[in-house]
Amino acid sequence: MKQIICLLFVVMIMFLVSGCGQNPADVNNIPAADNNTQVAPEPVKQTFEPLKLVYLVKNAGGPQGDITVAFYLEDETECTGRDAYVGIMKVTGAQFNGAMHSKITIYADTGEMASSSTVGREEELAFDNSVSVYSDFSIPLTMNTIFAEGGKNFNSPEYANLTSLVLLRNVENGYSLTNYSIAMQGNDASGVLPCRKYKLIAKGTNVDGYYTACAVTGIGKIMEPFIVSYTFENNQGPNWKLMNYSNEKSGIMFLPQCLDVVKCKYVPQLPQSAQTECRAKSGQIESTRDTNGCLIEYRCLTQEDLVDQSIMRTQRPDCMINPAVKAKLLDCRKNNMQNFDVTQYDDNGCSVDVMCRQ
Repeated sequence: MKQIICLLFVVMIMFLVSGCGQNPADVNNIPAADNNTQVAPEPVKQTFEPLKLVYLVKNAGGPQGDITVAFYLEDETECTGRDAYVGIMKVTGAQFNGAMHSKITIYADTGEMASSSTVGREEELAFDNSVSVYSDFSIPLTMNTIFAEGGKNFNSPEYANLTSLVLLRNVENGYSLTNYSIAMQGNDASGVLPCRKYKLIAKGTNVDGYYTACAVTGIGKIMEPFIVSYTFENNQGPNWKLMNYSNEKSGIMFLPQCLDVVKCKYVPQLPQSAQTECRAKSGQIESTRDTNGCLIEYRCLTQEDLVDQSIMRTQRPDCMINPAVKAKLLDCRKNNMQNFDVTQYDDNGCSVDVMCRQ
């Protein structure tokens, strides 16, 4: 079965000791208004209890495997007239040197989660320059993300107790174009919280199989269908499980922002003929992403293209590529020495000599 390569963390990926009770309530289906990136949140004057959710993500990819993702919802606000929860996400794992952090915004009407780009130093969250990006870590509200990408709102009352199959066609994200057939399979009390169990059968360009999801009606005063568990068929892909929850804040100083939910168009891989032709030229298929982290194209890069990119990353943006440096690096790549260090810069900060290494 083909699986989506989810967590790259981030490359990232890019996703609570007990203390909250479950208070089921009706959720209104409020039409989503347009939201603009970086709008200053407007405070809402009402009592708010912070919420911490801790998930274990298994089979996350890479040699170290599992990661832990903690979500802190620390305040309630308004973003362009929509009720929203703001907070931060903290990702830890053996593959990270410390922890990765980002800001998050959850919109109450649709249950969609927006994320900022990740940073290694938590002090960087204290400023207002975070950029909205596409995130693989909408873990607490996975069902809402899938429904939203399929043009539906999982917070709608009609989906609280499914009595028939729901078919989502052409669910589009940066990795796949997929059809989902979804059915509710009763209740499950085996996790940290009792939850409603759903089976999702998927058929798409990069995914073919089924998943099992279990979601609560809400936790404490936050009435969103948070995921308790999400498991891929035969555990062959990443899966996540709510380990604990509590009324805790992160203790991290951060400046909330009204972030946009970034939705990416699906971009297909190059045809097999183009990939074969690229490899025949000793080229390499590379992907290009925009400033919001969405994949916008695949293209074949020649050895010269790859060397040019490497040189540009080591010098000032206004520098020209030194022909002698380029020739040296091309020769090194022929001898399987693709890494290098710049050993000399000119007075303008441009590379003039390098040393190759494996």
